[in-house]
Order: sequence, then C-alpha cells, then structure tokens
Amino acid sequence: MLSSASRLLLRRSLGPSPLASRSSSTYYSRPLLSHLLSSCPRLLPPADPEAYEPLLDTADKFTADHGHLDAILDAEEPTFHPPAASSPAGVRLSPSCHSLVSSYIAAGFHCMDVSLSLPHAVSTAVSAATMSAFTGGALGHSVLTSCAALLLDVHGSAELKERYHAKLVSGEYLGTMALSEPAAGSSLATNVRTSAVARPDGAYDITGDKMWTSGADHDLGEHTE
Repeated sequence: MLSSASRLLLRRSLGPSPLASRSSSTYYSRPLLSHLLSSCPRLLPPADPEAYEPLLDTADKFTADHGHLDAILDAEEPTFHPPAASSPAGVRLSPSCHSLVSSYIAAGFHCMDVSLSLPHAVSTAVSAATMSAFTGGALGHSVLTSCAALLLDVHGSAELKERYHAKLVSGEYLGTMALSEPAAGSSLATNVRTSAVARPDGAYDITGDKMWTSGADHDLGEHTE
C-alpha cells in the first residue's frame, strides 16, 4: 500500500489525473491492467484500488499526445556518422526521437521505479502502457537506464553511485547493455563466456567478446555509459 508520503510524491511528480474518464487505451487494455494491479496479490499487495490509477491516466495522456510519432520514427531512421575533427563517431537520432525521449523524461516516467520508489509491478505496468504506442523501441533507452540505476543501487560502490546514479535517474545520462556474444543472444544464463576475474588491486581482468552494445554511442544524452 502506498504511504501518505509516496502519494504526495506522486501528486507532485505527475500532477492530478489528466483524464476525466478512464476508458480503454487505443494501444493496450486499460481495464485488464487496472485489474491486475488491484486484484492480483501475487503481483502486488492489496492496495487502494485508486492508488495507481493516476499513473495510468498520465500514461494514457502521454500515448494520446505522442503516439503519432511512432510512424514518423519508423520513417526517420538513425544514421551513423564517422569520426570527424569536431566530433567522435556515433549514431545520430532524429529530432522526433529526441522530442519523444525528452517528453518521456519530463513527464516523470524515466526511472520511475527508482525516483518514485514504486513497486516493480507498478512501474512495469506503467512502462508497458506508455511503450505500447511505440513499436520501434525508442523508449527502450529508459529501460536500459533504469536497469543500470537499479544495479548501482544493489552492487555499486559509493564512488560509482556518486558519479553516475543521480544523473542516470534524472535522464542526463542514459544506460547501455552489453550482453550479446557470438555464441549467446537470449540464452545469457547458460551461454555467456565472458569472464571477469578480480585482481588484488580491486580491478578486474575481463576476457571475452561482445557483439554489440544496445543504446551506445547515440546523441540522445550528454553522456552514455
């Protein structure tokens, strides 16, 4: 159940419910998602049935306002720019992609499980609602960033947390994911061969190969780690 402090934080972060009526979204089943959040104790402890509805209202408003960008993003493909004297090599994303991601961050959805201390089931549900309108995965940058921030919460040193955590949560930095290997794609639990062996000085010797890094070398944020 949400505490009074959490309710106040939600109101301040996301504002009042933007929709006067709650009907099924164009992109996903709002009644089903509301039912899962309010009636399935295995996903979420019993709570006020209305506790999370303002978040879904805001998600509906976001997809209604920005859903038209999906077709534009599909037409405006990213482009790779080789290194030049004034800039490093990297992926340039379209103005529409920049606008969408900036709006997503400004609306309070970016890293909301961290910034709002939401139960994982709730943040996942709201993410599913907002991302249902965007088939190209442009908002996946926030998913990668949330994963990085949560990993820092659990495993990061004080130095790493101080250097990166707040900027990941705010959206100034965006996270990446380097998982896929020549012999391991989705089967990461069994086929990953890259190893990291601790050294006496606290560093690690890393041996292995990665095929690519999801979300790296783009121009959406000031810095990508």
